[in-house]
Amino acid sequence: MGWSAVAAAPLPGSGEVTGTLFFAWSQPHPLEVDQRATLTSLAGYVAHAVRRASHLRDRVVTAEILQRAMLTELPRFDPLEMTARYQPAHHRDQVGGDWYDAVKIDNDGLAVVIGDVAGHDIGAAAQMGQLRAILRGYLVDRNEPPSALLRRLDNANHSLGSHSIASVFLAYVDVTPDGAYLLRWSNAGHPPPILLHADRSVRTLPARDLLLGASRFVGRANHQQSLPPGSTLLLYTDGLIERRSETFEEGLARLRSCLADHAHFPLDDLVDTVLATVPDPTHEDDIAVLALRVPSEPSSDMDRAPRRRELRSQESA
Repeated sequence: MGWSAVAAAPLPGSGEVTGTLFFAWSQPHPLEVDQRATLTSLAGYVAHAVRRASHLRDRVVTAEILQRAMLTELPRFDPLEMTARYQPAHHRDQVGGDWYDAVKIDNDGLAVVIGDVAGHDIGAAAQMGQLRAILRGYLVDRNEPPSALLRRLDNANHSLGSHSIASVFLAYVDVTPDGAYLLRWSNAGHPPPILLHADRSVRTLPARDLLLGASRFVGRANHQQSLPPGSTLLLYTDGLIERRSETFEEGLARLRSCLADHAHFPLDDLVDTVLATVPDPTHEDDIAVLALRVPSEPSSDMDRAPRRRELRSQESA
């Protein structure tokens, strides 16, 4: 390689050498005592930097593993299709407060959730894990309208001292006696889900109440919407559409346009296309997406149809 002199200084670690720092010269270069001392000092600084980098790498990997462990595998609810994605922010610990969830209830019903705890760090991920675990327990504990469950979740959020600020969209997917699908939901300050019809028309599901944690006693309403055959419901967190150079409405319009242009894609391909084209390439927020697609024909297997739950229309506390 054209070198005429090389010096190698070991990188000291905790009881072992972690590497070697090499210095090379193109001409003969005898090392004086003071130069040896300088190279040894440099090796010590480099070893310290390597240990810090290794510690940070381990922390990031551990945090991401924990985040993904909390995003459990989606249950099957045939013939309804379902898929989800999570993308960490492109900075810091690569974890945050975004989450999705789907829970089968007594093997005859389905609850879907998308949520976002304020923050993009390990603390937000920890708060997310608490809210998610509490809500999962409530979902399997008793049969209540979505608004009642969100009120209970908000009460626990205050009573247990976490006081997390979070947006949550909670919905039940029911199958009616004629095999059609019905969505019943309550929205605590979350970006509006989008319903993509088979004819490529797009509709947002409006009506949002206050965020969790904003106030202890908040009135929350229930809403319902039929899910036509072949339609797709997209739940997402705000990292999907927010950009510093755009308004929220502009980001939402970009998402709607992407969905309409690719409505014919298989569900997994549609979600992958959305994630590849809609967000800012250097998004500073986490992204969670949960998508459901209704079969083109009504379900004929009525033995698997969920029991219809009583719903007090537009319940508000």
